[in-house]
Parts: sequence; structure tokens; C-alpha cells
Amino acid sequence: MFIYREIASPPRETLRRFWALSELLGITVKTVPTLAEILERKIKVVNLRNVEMNDLLGREPIEQPADDPEVNAAYSGRRILITGAGGSIGSELALQLSKANPSALLLVDKDENGLNDTYSRLENGTRAQASAVVADLRFAERLRGVMNTFRPEVVFHAAAHKHVHLMETNPCEAITNNVTGTRNLVEQSLALGVSRFVQVSTDKAVNPTSVMGASKRVCEMIVQAHSSRQKALFCCVRFGNVLGSRGSVVPIFQEQILRGGPVTVTHPEAQRFLMTIPEAVSLLIQAGALANNRDIFVLDMGAPVMIHKLAKDLIELSGLSPNHDIRIEITGLKQGEKLSEVLIEASSELHPTHVEKIKAISTRAFDVVAFGNHVRALERSAWEGHSEEVYLELAKLNIGYASQIPTRPRPFSTRIVAAPEVSGSLAAEPS
Repeated sequence: MFIYREIASPPRETLRRFWALSELLGITVKTVPTLAEILERKIKVVNLRNVEMNDLLGREPIEQPADDPEVNAAYSGRRILITGAGGSIGSELALQLSKANPSALLLVDKDENGLNDTYSRLENGTRAQASAVVADLRFAERLRGVMNTFRPEVVFHAAAHKHVHLMETNPCEAITNNVTGTRNLVEQSLALGVSRFVQVSTDKAVNPTSVMGASKRVCEMIVQAHSSRQKALFCCVRFGNVLGSRGSVVPIFQEQILRGGPVTVTHPEAQRFLMTIPEAVSLLIQAGALANNRDIFVLDMGAPVMIHKLAKDLIELSGLSPNHDIRIEITGLKQGEKLSEVLIEASSELHPTHVEKIKAISTRAFDVVAFGNHVRALERSAWEGHSEEVYLELAKLNIGYASQIPTRPRPFSTRIVAAPEVSGSLAAEPS
């Protein structure tokens, strides 16, 4: 037996009750188009769909305007480079930016499998203008060759290690990949006269308690340190978690439900900002068009979502009963994790932009030369495999990070390659 619903933009709680009641009655719930959509012939009556995660956000997904003059002016006819193109955000950036009529797209990632997946998803017409390059941003000479060949005009930097608990046990890798990679890309972009640079950041960069979050705050400051003296438009865009990305909470919960549980939640009060990948990338692209070298942009992600409640909702959506059919297990916060995240520091102020869901914050000035010296020491420690020194160097950067050398054993780290020389404007010692 089926029951069909036609309620325009139902609130999250209404959807949850629908599903809980349908489970008790043995009824399958389907979503139908609104009467207005049917009358306007936007959707045929036969187009029924299952309730999706978008419904549980309690709001309609934010979509990029079909024809945005500002976006067109920023990206149309430009050569655009996307790093981390094999990841969730980078892949969606490639798909959405391909519709902005760029003259060429360069997709860069060190993950050949993810990169190949992204390249394969592009439409045949766009693929002819796209190139896929396997490269590691940590190695400046390799990056220089790629940049000199392609000569990008716009750069979207989405490449980064993102898993908090994994980077806690691999702090040197977090720094060499995130910090060294970002510095190399920024310096090469400036050397080649890139006109627009968009750094993808995270809410975990604010008052960081993790190495990953701290590394991303350092990346923001690297972009700020260079943009303050250059004509190119550089900006950073912060947002929270995205639904459905590889290794994110929703796919993990779904896999645990399929296995019969338990569904693992770190803390009953843990909450996160959540947004779908397409809407986050749509706003990211619009924020990039607003770049002005003065601000970090933050995306309006709505109210944070309780992860425990999200787990219960997903179990109910699967036709099961929480803690009856599928047990929810509280595992405790992992090293570096927070109960909740924020998008701005307490001392920062939000400023509106003409895009409703995008705000700007003005951050405090900092000593670029002293910062550059600290970055050099941080990178050297990471490349030489000294985990404890990485914690101590991060603590010296005045980014709100408290050095915490964990008591539990860490993976054995060794010096594998020599630390690369720091070049560019961050290399100078004070005279």
C-alpha cells in the first residue's frame, strides 16, 4: 500500500512524523509534485520520487541562478583550474563551472581514480575543452610545469586532506599536503598573473582544536598574506559539512544501517552545519565572483543539525525503528573533534553581500613577515617527520590553536624526503 503526499516545502518535523507513522502502518510514502507544478506542466503526475536528504534539511536546496551576469563575467571565456577535482567539492565545481562557458577547464588531483570519475562525468561537449592532470601540489617544480603549460586565469583550490581524526594521527601529512600545497599554488598563481583565486576553506578553521582545522586556517592566512599586496582577486570561502561527500556522516550511517547497526554517533549533543554538495558549490562559485581581496566569505548554512537526531531520522527513513531494530551507539568525541562548529571568530563581524546566502567577514591584520617565518618552521618540521614540533609550531601562529601532544601512540613517522625550500614572499627573514 502506498500513500502519496503533496505538501509544499514540508518542515523537517512533519516529514519525520510521516515516516514514523508510515512505518507503524506498513505504508510506503512517496512525494508527488505540487498542484501548481502539475498545472504549469513543470512536472508530469507520473514523476513520483522517494523522500531524499534534501527534504530533511527543512528547506529547499539553493541553486545557482540560470543566468547570473556576475558569474558569467567572472568565468565565461576563462581558463579555469580546479585542484582536488577528484573529490566531492572539486567534482561538482567541474560540473557547474563547465556550464559557465569557460574557454578551458584543467582538472588537477593526485587521486587518479577520483580524477577519472570526474572527467567521465563531464558531458561530451565539455570534455573536449577539459584536461585531466595527475599531479601533487606539494612538489613545486611539477606544479610549475603544469601551470606554465595551461596558464590558468582562474583557480579554485579545493584540494586538501579533510578527515579530522585521520589527520590527528598524521599531522605531518596534514601540513605538507594542505599548507605546502596551498603555498605552492598561491605563489605559482601570482607568478603567472592569475586574475582570480578562490580558496575553499572550512568552519573547522575557526578556533581550531584539530591539526586539520589549524592547517586550513594557516592556508587562509597564506592567501591573505599574498592578496594584500597583489592586484589579483584572492578570497577564501568557509562552509561546514556537505551531505553525501566521501567519508561524511550520512554515507557512513547508511552503510551501518545496511549492516544491521549499530549506528555510531560521537556525542548525543554533537551538531554540525550541513548543506548539499550542489548548493554549497553553487554559493562557492558565486562567492568567487565577489572576490575583492578584503574578506573571507562564509556561506549561510541555516541552523546546525543534531547528529544524533539525523541518525534517528535516517534509521526511520530506512523503515526501521531506532534502538529497536537498529541500535545507536555513542562512541565519544575523537581527538580534535568539537561538539559544535562556528563559521566566524567571536571578534569578527558579518557583513552582508548582495547575494543573500553569502556573508563577508573582515579579519584582523597580522605580521606577514613573522607569519612567513613560522610557516617555514612549520613546513620544515612536517617534512622532517617531527609530529611534536608540528603541534608546537602551530601553537606559535596565534590562530587560537592550543598545542595538544596526545598521550596515545602515533603512527611511526620518519623523514622520507628533504624539506623543500620555501620560495616567494613568505620566505624572507626580517631584515
